[in-house]
Amino acid sequence: TLIINHITSSDEAIYQCIAKNSAGTNQASARLAVTLSQELPEPPEDVQAEAVSRNAIRLSWREPALSLTEEIIGYVLHIRRATDPEGKEFQEAVSKTAFQHVFTNLESDTTYSMYIKSYSPVGASSPSRLVTATTAGQ
Repeated sequence: TLIINHITSSDEAIYQCIAKNSAGTNQASARLAVTLSQELPEPPEDVQAEAVSRNAIRLSWREPALSLTEEIIGYVLHIRRATDPEGKEFQEAVSKTAFQHVFTNLESDTTYSMYIKSYSPVGASSPSRLVTATTAGQ
């Protein structure tokens, strides 16, 4: 196995492996072609969450400043009860022109954790900062 960390186009070459033991010698060659993909988008900025009722939370954000925003095709919002494990979350996709979303039908007097990812044709950004909000009690 050949592992090249932090690969760049200068790593493009023909790599050769020669094995030698008591049974003899064997050789294999392979050409490594490096194609650098476009950069992934930056995560949304200024993410904020606020309870708007006992069963709803508004999540708002700004588009990433450093991304090629014309390349963003949408956002995916992630929400879970703060007491639930990280893998147990609800996801909702929204348009690239949406900069706020209201989650409804939530449990009252419950704290929720939320984050957002930006998506481009190449893939997803890293998660935004995690925010929390607590719905009002009954």
